[in-house]
Amino acid sequence: NPFPGPQEAVVDAVAQAMTGNRPSDQAMAARAPMRVLFYFNAATRTGHRICDRSQPAPVADTGPGRGQVELVATYCRGDQPMTQVTAQLDGVPSAQDPRFIDFIKQVVVSLFPPTNPDMNGSNFMD
Repeated sequence: NPFPGPQEAVVDAVAQAMTGNRPSDQAMAARAPMRVLFYFNAATRTGHRICDRSQPAPVADTGPGRGQVELVATYCRGDQPMTQVTAQLDGVPSAQDPRFIDFIKQVVVSLFPPTNPDMNGSNFMD
């Protein structure tokens, strides 16, 4: 949790930004073969380490309240990373700040690019 206050506030804000206000089932998401993992202020930035369910989750380097949010977001298929984004945002006091919501939305867009860079710029739908 990069902010003072309950972690649930951050979980709810991220889920809202990703789903457009649709409820998410956290228990089902934890078992899903494809998932997006968000680590705030995490020491580990390696996709393989983040996606590996046999390893403990990365631990934050620092506690909440610095006003700076560092994020590693990883889209995993099974235990393999498909895409990963690292991002930073300064001066945001809470997960309810509209700038934080916009930050998460932009990270999600970056995690799912419209073209596959491994396919020489071809559109996924082609």
